[in-house]
Amino acid sequence: MRTSLAILLSVFCFRAAPAQPASPCPQLLWADEFDGPTLDSRNWNILSGDGCDLGVCGWGTHELQWYQRENVTITDGALRIRARPERTGGKSYTSGRISTHGKRKFRYGFIEARMKLPAGAGLWPGLWMLGDRDRYGSWPRSGELDVIKWLGREPRRAGGAIHYGKESPENRQGGAELLLRPGRSWADDWHTYAVSWEPEIIRWFVDGYEIGRQTSTDVAPERWPFDHEFYLILNLAVGGDVGGAVDASDLPADLLVDYVRVYDSKPPTLSGPRRLT
Repeated sequence: MRTSLAILLSVFCFRAAPAQPASPCPQLLWADEFDGPTLDSRNWNILSGDGCDLGVCGWGTHELQWYQRENVTITDGALRIRARPERTGGKSYTSGRISTHGKRKFRYGFIEARMKLPAGAGLWPGLWMLGDRDRYGSWPRSGELDVIKWLGREPRRAGGAIHYGKESPENRQGGAELLLRPGRSWADDWHTYAVSWEPEIIRWFVDGYEIGRQTSTDVAPERWPFDHEFYLILNLAVGGDVGGAVDASDLPADLLVDYVRVYDSKPPTLSGPRRLT
């Protein structure tokens, strides 16, 4: 059953009568509920290869997967991106990567996705965003915004990040994270990961709980590049500099996505003490 804190809080959010001031409720700008028989090509591109055709072999971090169409499916009302131990294109693993580049782009708003992360060493799933064009130059000058950053080798730790600054190795990053108690993993269950993107501040949420924020002041004196249109990427990477050592016995493994939704503003939230179980 699809639930989120935003839905629970909807009882506080109502459309005002015509004679009253406009409602403060967020408006849905775009969504993909993954309810069709196949991935909607009006929203998504399916990428293939290892990045070499784009000049970033191994996708810039020596990743071990070859992306292919066969690893991206819709199953039981959810997007399934599967990582498999199979040799293709000179790689030891295959997986999937999709993006809205050239089809859907966004500037500010509240982006959320209900996801079930894959368990396994070396797995690196993500929902993230890149500039629709290189407004300020090549990565990371034009910015990268990670809605969810999670590594199978650190299953208790989940969060989000921004990347900015000059080209590597002078690139910079910041973000937020939430740590579960020992013995628990974010891959154990479905969770809703979200980001509130405003002109001078970015805030990350997990299950409706704000876990941290970054502002334009935090990145100074570097340029704040999060002021232009970005597109969405969903992928499941395997190994490499970030993913780390792979345990092939954990494969195949699936990244499942119930929905991705983009609102014009952040839904109402609750505040107060919170205890993670």
